[in-house]
Formats: sequence, C-alpha cells, structure tokens
Amino acid sequence: MRGGGRGRPRLRAAAQKNQGTLYADVVLLFAATSACDYAVHEADLRPDGGRGDGGTLSETPVRGDEVELFVEGTQILGDSLWKRFPWSCSGEDNKLFSMPLSADPAELILNRTWRPALAVTGADGLPLPDSAGNVQRPFTTLKLSLRLPPLVDGPSAARTLKELLERDPPYQAGIRFEGSGSTGWNAPSTAPWLSQALDAASQQLFGKTAAYMGEGGTIPFMGMLNEKFPRAQLLVTGVLGPKSNAHGPNEFIDIGYAKKITAATAMVIASLA
Repeated sequence: MRGGGRGRPRLRAAAQKNQGTLYADVVLLFAATSACDYAVHEADLRPDGGRGDGGTLSETPVRGDEVELFVEGTQILGDSLWKRFPWSCSGEDNKLFSMPLSADPAELILNRTWRPALAVTGADGLPLPDSAGNVQRPFTTLKLSLRLPPLVDGPSAARTLKELLERDPPYQAGIRFEGSGSTGWNAPSTAPWLSQALDAASQQLFGKTAAYMGEGGTIPFMGMLNEKFPRAQLLVTGVLGPKSNAHGPNEFIDIGYAKKITAATAMVIASLA
C-alpha cells in the first residue's frame, strides 16, 4: 500500500462488508516506507469528529505526549533530517548556499507532520526561454500541491482554497480553481501494552527501545480502518532501510532489516496470546 493510493480494494471491501461482525485488538499493516512511519497520536476528540474546524489551513494542536515523540525523534535523527539531501553548492570551497526552511530538527519534524505546506509542482502556458518574448500570454496554469495537517478535513480545505484564490483576483483577471482534497490520518494514542510489546521487541532485535515518527502523506485506507475499529491499535510499519531509494531507480530492500521487522511484528502478535 503506497502513500496517496486508495489501499487494497479487496481488503477494504471485506472490511466494509463485515464491519458488524469484525472486532480487533490490533490491526497490522505493512507499507513500503520507513520502519517508523505513522505514530503521531490522536488529538482530543471534538464534536466534529476530531478533524479540527474542517476548513482551516493553519496548524492543528499537538498534544503533550505527541511533543514527547517529537523530542525523541529530534534526538535520534538530528541534522540528518536535512543534511541527507544534496544541497546545491557554489565555488571551489563547496560552500553551502541553498538551505532548508530550517536547520532545527524539531521544526523540520513539525513541518512534515503537523503544518500545512504549499508547493507549485507544475506549470503550463509559459513559453520556453528561447521562444519567450514581451507578449501577453492567453493563459497560465499552475498545479498546486497543498499538504494539510492530519486533523483538517480535506474536501473542506479544498473549498476554502478555491474561495481564497477566486475571491478577489488582481486586475480582475479570470481565475478558475479545479481540484479536490483528501483527509489525512492521525494514529490513536498507543496503549501501554502495545508500547511495552514494541519496546521489548525492538530492544531484543535492535538493541534499543522503539521510536515513533509522523510522516506526511495520505493513505485513505488508514482512516477507514480507524473508523471501523475505533478501539483498535494500529501498527503501520515498513521494510525499507537506509538508502533504500523508495520509488526511485535501484529501489531495494535490506534483507537483514526486513527479517528483523518481520520478527518484531511477530513478537507483538505473540504478546496478545
């Protein structure tokens, strides 16, 4: 199951068909992502279902236990959060001149999990430099990608964005927004038994207690599972290790790492016996 996809249709259909008879203490899912992808905990439930105010594009509140996870994540990852990318350099001294939005690991983790982010990912109507001139273009099209905080309702946010862009265009230009939004997912708070089982498995196999981290991306299947099994614990993990180059050339899986993740998951299941 890949981020941004629609999940496994057969599994999703089976869960919907049998929702009245299925019960779960823990739901396990594997994704081709890092081993500690989704572990940001659920914020306090609100009358609107815990999705915030629905239309806002601003930050959503982070609870105290979630802050502890961020602190732990910054201690583990440190500057590797941004130094692992090939930043552009200039001059013989190879001095860094392009920088990330922040070099603070805590800020970077919050940016990728709980804060909105807008990027222009494509454009049309702009001529190539060789053929460009001082003429008025008949149209310009931009493709936008807006990452939403996990508790913000996606369709409501899309309507808000459409209203903002079309409300008062400069010079009475004609602006038309076409698009839709998907709602993210926020993991339930980890139960003590699951936390203890994860720590025991991680300690035995990796020599350290388990660590958690949030990750930007939308997997609609997770939200559906959470609605069908609101009291279940959700453990989402993956089998990619360092430099596995996911979704790129020469994508690979570290066999030793995959075996440990599989063994750790089996130990968690065995703890339910």
